[in-house]
Amino acid sequence: MQTITRANRVFPEKNNGLIVDYVGVFRDLEKALAIWGTPHDRHRADVLPIVDVAQLADELAKAIAVATDLCARQGISLEKLRAASGFDQTVLLGQAVEALLETELLRTEYLNAAALVRRLLKALMPHPAAAEHQTAAAAIRAIAKGIQSLRRPPADIEAVSEAVDALLDRSIGAEGYVIDPLALPGDHLFDLNQIDFDYILAKAADRKRSAADHLAWLLQARAAELTRLNPTRQELVAKIESLVAKYNAGSLNMEEYLRRLRELTEQLRAEEQRAVREQMTEAELAIFDLLTKPEPKLTEAERLSVKTSAKRLLESIHDKLVLDWRRKAETVADVRQTIRDLLDAELPADPYPPGLFDGKVDAIFNHLVAAYSDNGESVYDS
Repeated sequence: MQTITRANRVFPEKNNGLIVDYVGVFRDLEKALAIWGTPHDRHRADVLPIVDVAQLADELAKAIAVATDLCARQGISLEKLRAASGFDQTVLLGQAVEALLETELLRTEYLNAAALVRRLLKALMPHPAAAEHQTAAAAIRAIAKGIQSLRRPPADIEAVSEAVDALLDRSIGAEGYVIDPLALPGDHLFDLNQIDFDYILAKAADRKRSAADHLAWLLQARAAELTRLNPTRQELVAKIESLVAKYNAGSLNMEEYLRRLRELTEQLRAEEQRAVREQMTEAELAIFDLLTKPEPKLTEAERLSVKTSAKRLLESIHDKLVLDWRRKAETVADVRQTIRDLLDAELPADPYPPGLFDGKVDAIFNHLVAAYSDNGESVYDS
């Protein structure tokens, strides 16, 4: 029993184990379970945790029925999708993805149903009963992959893996815009400067949900990366999350949602280019922003002085951020004291009273701890 149990131990994504009884050992196993096993139903000692594999086939059939019903309620025919091929199948896949993005609740419900189908099918294989459900499960999985592809986390947020027009042109036909969900690349975040909303909306006239979902995910990921470089940008992340939440709650229609996505894209574009306009690196800009946001109010002369101080501070501190610097109490104390001493010597006194000054020192120190690792690397390394 120990051998069987160890080999069949479950874990995430593994629904159950499988016992193949070649010599009738199950009778002895039942005796052992009666002594040592914990009943599956604690209120009934006669219910064993081992069931016939046919029961798993029944569970799979029920799971497929749930996913099929979710599709049917949105006007999606899995039978037609399974029977189609080539471009026709691509069209039907795109339509299914679009329909299941009607609400965030529906999207989540379908993905959960599809995940259960996939898990049960894997658990049932290689039993012959699995073959009966394989094509239905494949159609359900194809739609799920199309939905997930719109929010697939990027391997490299900075990489421009494909232009937006290439995504949209992948399967354009006489019937209009269709995304082939299975053909999307694994890493498809784009340079924000390449996003042409007018072009997207013109080609995505009948697939606006898919386009909006993908663009919102793109903006969320890019805003998160910009915030990793500069913690004062957290407001951008909050704005995008608030917008997505309002749309998911039904407070915004699609046209207004896309209009606001466009506005946020412009804000992100401007923020991406601000370091160049300020003639600073991203690392220097982060220090400058921490010194000036949300307060104090500065004159132009004071602002230029603080900008110079931010650059000098980063230069002075850089050589101290050595291997394992965060693990050495002396180095940590030296970094904090260097921040305090330099800012005390260079920041204009009036805009930075003691309480505000101490807060700025803490904010910069905490940022350096988060941004510069113990192995000599930082979030600013390309």
